[in-house]
Amino acid sequence: MFFGDFHPYYRNSWALVIGINTYQNISPLTYAKNDSDSIASILTSELGFLKEHVTVLQDKDATREAIFQVYLDHVHIAGSPDDRLLVFFAGHGVTLTGYQGYVGYLVPVDGHPARPASLIRWDDLTRNADLIPAKHILFILDACFSGLALKRAVYPGVQRFLSEMLQRRSRQVITAWKADEVVADGGGPEGRNSIFTGHLLQGLRGDAASKSGVLTAMGLMHYVYEKLANDAKSQQTPHYGYIDGDGDFVFVGPSEDLLSRPDKDHIVEAIPEPTTTSPQAPNYTIQAKLSFGETNGYASPSHPSFGRNIYSDKLGTFEFNGQREETKAFSWLAVVLEPAASQEININIASAAELETLPGIGEVRASQIMQSRTEDGPFAAIDDLLTRNVISESVFAEIAPLITVTQ
Repeated sequence: MFFGDFHPYYRNSWALVIGINTYQNISPLTYAKNDSDSIASILTSELGFLKEHVTVLQDKDATREAIFQVYLDHVHIAGSPDDRLLVFFAGHGVTLTGYQGYVGYLVPVDGHPARPASLIRWDDLTRNADLIPAKHILFILDACFSGLALKRAVYPGVQRFLSEMLQRRSRQVITAWKADEVVADGGGPEGRNSIFTGHLLQGLRGDAASKSGVLTAMGLMHYVYEKLANDAKSQQTPHYGYIDGDGDFVFVGPSEDLLSRPDKDHIVEAIPEPTTTSPQAPNYTIQAKLSFGETNGYASPSHPSFGRNIYSDKLGTFEFNGQREETKAFSWLAVVLEPAASQEININIASAAELETLPGIGEVRASQIMQSRTEDGPFAAIDDLLTRNVISESVFAEIAPLITVTQ
């Protein structure tokens, strides 16, 4: 059975491996070149990549122009739909804040954080991935930045056939996580790599393989996530998932070289749910906001304005047996309309028009909120707007008292 034009094997394997220690404009790193050397070595010695198919760019050679040139060369050289491409980057990352939220960049050797045109915008790589015919592309980024828009195309607990993974397109990524976490330069289990790449290498050597011996990108990403989140020397939590597609980049099959049709199919064990706590959004102290009726005394029986509303003075009053009486219909209107006026907006069910009533939420951000809840599932907490990079912290601080995720 075939899915699209893909076959259950790889025709060629390609890799672009980048490691930058010595930068022209910002502080140097110590282990990035070691990380790139280690990745290139394990790809060619243990994972079936030919040396002539692995391009390594380090330090002075890893300019913005050179990185884009080599990457886009794969439009032609990774020309078979049954090819796979791995892109590894070890170096600095930077996050800039745009109108619609965070924008993540990789810093080439000649890049400067104050000059965005000298950087590599992350989504430039993902958009150009559409031009590369290879069915599987995996980005591994040992850098810190935010701005990734990822989804979980295959949920934990789902068993899949190896042939199915190999016959479905995928674009996947794992990064050392976001801008407000410190990515350690060093600290790896073996002492010569970053802590992220160190655990990554152990996973590639087989520790992340399934019981049947299959090593996939999803299995590797889950392994590194668990290791880093539980490593006492780590202050980072990897971010991983799909950019596009629902296949899976396969590193190793059970006694298969992945270069020919397997003699038999294999079921790949389900990836378990992460057992660690996911990254938390910043804590905000939210003051309880009084409703309009409470502010004006309309809701308090002991207040002289109890039962009145904003139209009472305009409509007038009359006296009956020495007691003031309001126009009955509009007093009743205050009781009916006041709860609706102060009700929080449920971001899981609100329409675009309702979301746009919130401060700082226009048509674009409202669309992003609705897209996130559709693609990534309902929001479990209002803080998910931050952890999913849907809105900025300043906008969140404004709307937090006005929104909810419950009925």
